Amino acid sequence: MHRFAICEDATVGSASCGLPYLDEHELCDYIASRIRRERLARKISQAEFARQAGIPLRTYKRFEAHGNASLETFLRALKALGQTRYLYLLFPQVLPSKPTLQDRIEAIASRPKKRESA
Repeated sequence: MHRFAICEDATVGSASCGLPYLDEHELCDYIASRIRRERLARKISQAEFARQAGIPLRTYKRFEAHGNASLETFLRALKALGQTRYLYLLFPQVLPSKPTLQDRIEAIASRPKKRESA
């Protein structure tokens, strides 16, 4: 059993989940174990999963056993599981905020005044 088993029934990021306190190696191990668990739940062998993901079998076995993988290997595994749809949440696009009423008033007040023609 891993130290991060407390996250199984907790919401990631909640006070009862230890993920924010794991170091890089523990996080890699956690991610690899979750991918392994998902693969097993789908009753897919390591060889078949590696084939579906386009990852050499030896590379995938090393990832699952030790959490060591390149970013590309990790993303290929996520794609094979159909789990890439939420990656954008890691770095959400910051949209410009709408101007406030005060901003609008100041913008109108700072416009050059039109000259009246005689």
